[in-house]
Amino acid sequence: MRPAARALLGEAIMGDVLIVESDQLIRGLLTECLEDAGYTVLTCSCESNLPELRNHPIALIIADIALPKRRCTQIVDRLRQGRPDTPIIVTSAHFRGVVGNASTAKQWGANRLLAKPFSRSQLLEAVAVVLRSTSRAHDERPPVR
Repeated sequence: MRPAARALLGEAIMGDVLIVESDQLIRGLLTECLEDAGYTVLTCSCESNLPELRNHPIALIIADIALPKRRCTQIVDRLRQGRPDTPIIVTSAHFRGVVGNASTAKQWGANRLLAKPFSRSQLLEAVAVVLRSTSRAHDERPPVR
């Protein structure tokens, strides 16, 4: 994460933001918005092979849930196996009135749901809130002895 984003959050967050989105245009817009705000961004198309991320520090996953064949679901499930505490913001154009997507998002342990379309300010607020809350939760854990 770039210093500008750290300063914006008021604390040091380690890792990058991973965007899992099949639509190239939306993926590009999300990337541009987050990079302009100072975040370092990785992207993954739901149709592509998952990039080698096992050893890469990821602070947050932003994933579109409503896709054919649920490929994003499979990608996020694989990512969460190695890092179950990584926060997730789930996006979808189909949350309103579709119980299945909201239910799946809750099963993932999504920290936030963003219904498309959403604004730049809604995205940045969600990212900041989720990163702050997960950072605080991590800081409040008792030390391992």
